[in-house]
Amino acid sequence: MSDLDWNAEAEAMARHAAQHFPDISRGAIAGRQSRIAVVFANESGRDPAAVQDEIMRIREVLDQESIRILGFAEPAGDGKTWAMIVESEDVELLNELLSDLAD
Repeated sequence: MSDLDWNAEAEAMARHAAQHFPDISRGAIAGRQSRIAVVFANESGRDPAAVQDEIMRIREVLDQESIRILGFAEPAGDGKTWAMIVESEDVELLNELLSDLAD
């Protein structure tokens, strides 16, 4: 992967998700680079401890699937949306993993 600042890219994508997908509680979309996807969540009104627990569970599932996390961000002042940049093009699999966590 390139020398891109992945955390800055995650912050930009969190802002993008908040603006374009505000009604989706969590999901995955293709990234702006090849072989990259964005996992995101809109957490408005959720307990911060529950959000952190969910982020840890998502990290664990991605690790189990050997999907590398390149960057993570929660935009300053937002408190509602976060995003992870992951090394995967399989958006369908990522959405399935996120859906399984919700069950």
